[in-house]
Amino acid sequence: MPTRTQLRRSATRRRRTRLGIAFAAVLAVLVTTGVASSAIAGETQVSVRPGTTSFVALGGNGTDGTATLTYSLNSLPTRGSGVYTGVQLRSSSAGAYVVQSRIYPTGMLQITIKRVTQTGKTSAIVPLTPTASVRTKVKAKEKIALTLKVSGDQSVALSGSVTFGGATTTVRTVDATAKRLRGAGTAVSSFYTARTSPSITGTIVSRNVSLTTPPTSKPSSSPSATPKPSTPPVTAPKPTPTPTPTATPKPTPKPTPTPSPSPSTRPTTPPVVPPASGSDNGSGFPNASTTGVPAGVKLTRYDGDIVITKPNTVIDGLEVHGTITVNAPGAVIKNSKIVGGSTPASTGLVNNIVSGAPFTIQDSELVAATPSTLWNGVFGSNFTALRVNVHGVVDPMRVLGGNVVIRDSWLHDTTYSKTDPLRDGTPTHDDTIQIQAGSGILIEGNRLEDAHNAGVMISQDASRATLSNIVIRDNYLQGGACTINVAPTPKTIRPQVTSNVFGPQRIYATCAITAPNANAPALSGNVWGATGLALTSFIVVP
Repeated sequence: MPTRTQLRRSATRRRRTRLGIAFAAVLAVLVTTGVASSAIAGETQVSVRPGTTSFVALGGNGTDGTATLTYSLNSLPTRGSGVYTGVQLRSSSAGAYVVQSRIYPTGMLQITIKRVTQTGKTSAIVPLTPTASVRTKVKAKEKIALTLKVSGDQSVALSGSVTFGGATTTVRTVDATAKRLRGAGTAVSSFYTARTSPSITGTIVSRNVSLTTPPTSKPSSSPSATPKPSTPPVTAPKPTPTPTPTATPKPTPKPTPTPSPSPSTRPTTPPVVPPASGSDNGSGFPNASTTGVPAGVKLTRYDGDIVITKPNTVIDGLEVHGTITVNAPGAVIKNSKIVGGSTPASTGLVNNIVSGAPFTIQDSELVAATPSTLWNGVFGSNFTALRVNVHGVVDPMRVLGGNVVIRDSWLHDTTYSKTDPLRDGTPTHDDTIQIQAGSGILIEGNRLEDAHNAGVMISQDASRATLSNIVIRDNYLQGGACTINVAPTPKTIRPQVTSNVFGPQRIYATCAITAPNANAPALSGNVWGATGLALTSFIVVP
């Protein structure tokens, strides 16, 4: 019988055979001329096969305005990573702004705003807001209104919202970077479901669009400096694009405009914006249905912090409104949810910082109920994390010492502030995993995404144990300025980076890995998720 590792590697090989036909940055433009405002009456049925995207035009063309798509799903997905619905504005060959909702098999809905830009054959998808989770669960056939509002030229104001069940959840941001999209474009909606999910049918109830193109403001006589990205790597300067950018498949030809476009499962319309968790290349990696508290587990609320002082203590089935500190060896935390207290603390929701006592956390969820840039997820050394879902904290995992295993987990949607008071008003340095010290660190079979600074940040804390024997393998990795950032260290380290799939999300589109030559990672079997091409190099920094 094959071992678990053999099965995982076999699955990774099977995934690679599909990568070449998955996500492509298709940038044909669907133009509707002469329409400033439109409301399309009548229902439209949408059918989405696994691994495909259906586009439906919303009408209009302009820079500023609002588009709302009201829809329902005939049934919720029963498995896989969910159904993704997007509303795009300023959609053109340069890219698009998109508000994207994601509905999980459990009915949980999340919303975020992204910017997709296209330079030649290279796409870059950047989350502009943290992902917001709606407390109320959506039901099958329930009407959902997804709205995106865009305005401005020098600073682009963006507001996205989702409304259902009488409640509205809104995310807002301003894009004043050099990468902002300033040109006019169309309004388009999209529906996507992963290859591992079943086919989904839905109903578009209504489409409402109001778009204009105000006069562009004149530039000043002395142009201002080009804005820098808001979240550069912590320890490395802006990487120089040494490797040749990975090519993406050619755009398909422009479709012929039609007065009332109907849904199509062929990706021949505006920019294909990958789901919140990447493109279909992320199928088969951990997600909401395979991590966190298992379905059917009834949690018992516990108010207050827990300090474990007895060896081999087991915590099972609790919702802890506080933190868990491990001060005795052999503790097991399982089937539980840890949300922190009402007063944020500069620590991990689960930690062994003082004792370093070995512990295991499995099948559990960590999320700060009171958002703050103080909170972290699992914080310490000598721990094993299995099938955990960690989000809503600055660093889902912060490793301060050796003997650490992080496996089959989903680490995502980190907490971020452009003006973090803990960093004197500069941006938060959020990393999906931050490794500061230790030997014998294994990161295997996880899905890591949505951080602004780095997906995996490896840096030497001089006051702690030397770094060595770091293995990163069989993961789905995206996010950050560069996804893996290896900093200069007092002693040479060579992390092993093996058989990973790199998704499309990061600030520097082609910077999957950056490191100084002295700490050159050992690379083998890694691929770009967008194309399936081998990733064989890293970007060198001093």
